[in-house]
Amino acid sequence: MLTTQEYRALDALSDLGVLVPDLKKTAADFYPVTFRPQDLDSLTAKGLVARKAMMFAPACPNCTALMLTPNGSCPTCREHSLTTIPLLHHIPCAGIFDAPEGIEQVEQCPKCRSQIQPDSELLETAGEMHYCQTCETRFPDPVISMYCHQCKNHCPLHDARFSQVHSYAITEAGKNLLKRST
Repeated sequence: MLTTQEYRALDALSDLGVLVPDLKKTAADFYPVTFRPQDLDSLTAKGLVARKAMMFAPACPNCTALMLTPNGSCPTCREHSLTTIPLLHHIPCAGIFDAPEGIEQVEQCPKCRSQIQPDSELLETAGEMHYCQTCETRFPDPVISMYCHQCKNHCPLHDARFSQVHSYAITEAGKNLLKRST
C-alpha cells in the first residue's frame, strides 16, 4: 500500500524516466519537492524504484553543496597568483634546471654551460615547480583546498564531507502498479 505522496512520486518518476540530482543545489534540495528522500527510500525498499549510486562526492562542510573545485595556493602566503615553471634535464651533464620561458627559449645549460640547440634530444622535461607571483616563492606543490561555488568558502579536502549521490528509476514492478491503478 502506497501513501498519497509515494504514489505521486512514483507517477512523477514514471514521466521522468530517470531522476538525477541537481548538483548545483545543496544536498537537501538535490531533488524536486515531489521526491522526498523518505518516499524514494520507501519506494526503493518496496522494489518499485531502483536506486543507483552515481558518485561518492565531497560536499562543502559549510553549506553541503557539491559545487567544489580544487584550488591551489602558495604554501608560504596562501595567495592564488601561481605560475607553473617547467624543470628540464640536460642529459649529458645530468643538470636539472628551471625554464620559466619554456624549453624553446633555453640556449645554454646553466650547469655545464654548453650550448643547446632548440630541437636538441639532449634536453627533456623533468617535471615542474610552481612560482608565487605575490611572495616570489618557488615550491614543488601548491596547497590544495576546495573552493565552494555556493557559499564561497575555502576548506581543506579532508574537511569536506563525502556523501553518496543516487539516481532513481522506476522498475517494471512500479510501472505495473501504476498501470493497475489507472
